Amino acid sequence: MKISMSSSSLLKKITKLKKTKLRENIKSLNIMNINNRIELESCIDKLASIFKNIWSNYTKTKRVTKYLKKW
Repeated sequence: MKISMSSSSLLKKITKLKKTKLRENIKSLNIMNINNRIELESCIDKLASIFKNIWSNYTKTKRVTKYLKKW
């Protein structure tokens, strides 16, 4: 049995998945006991890593050509 899904509903599901993964990763950060600059920088590095991973997993590289629309 094959279930068809419209492109808009598929896009909504993918967007929801991205948001859920981002929330889970941010919630996993331990920010309760930041007592010095080193611990703060470590937390910031982990947060940057989370955003970098989400960005690289869910974005596509566009190839710029002379046939693209001019906005």
